[in-house]
Amino acid sequence: MVAEEMINNMIPSLKLTDLVSDALAWMDEYRVCHLPVVFEDEYLGLISENQLYELPDENAAIGSYKIKFERPLVHGNQHIFDVVKVVGENKLTVIPIVGKDEQYLGLSTSVDLIEHLTRLASFHEQGGIIILSMNVFDYSLAEIARIVESNDAKILSSHVASSFNSSQVELVLK
Repeated sequence: MVAEEMINNMIPSLKLTDLVSDALAWMDEYRVCHLPVVFEDEYLGLISENQLYELPDENAAIGSYKIKFERPLVHGNQHIFDVVKVVGENKLTVIPIVGKDEQYLGLSTSVDLIEHLTRLASFHEQGGIIILSMNVFDYSLAEIARIVESNDAKILSSHVASSFNSSQVELVLK
């Protein structure tokens, strides 16, 4: 699954001519703390709710202020794992999705992202969850899959996590 497949067309982007009060109202209506600012088709950056509250006049256009926009983004062809990384690193409620030359394509919300991840990771499928802890040198997904499948079961999804400076890994199987 790539970013372009997760675009949410319900939430508008902002233009420089939009009023601060309108931007805040849209953030409240769509329950997000960020919105992308776009000039024609070019992505300029994200503006946060906090930045808008700091502006002195709610009835002024966003473009009438010199605002330093943050510029997190993902390209339309990037995998959902890359999208999760950018959203998590920047603590975003929306992630702008761009095409060639940073042409704005749309956005995805963190809720949309979780919804897509649940489908990707087979969370809706019936089945049990097994958590295994082992030494990193003992980990072999092929061997574990062989054992599982020799017992007439299937692995629907798996996740491996390791702690920094640890020789242990935790494997979660669905």
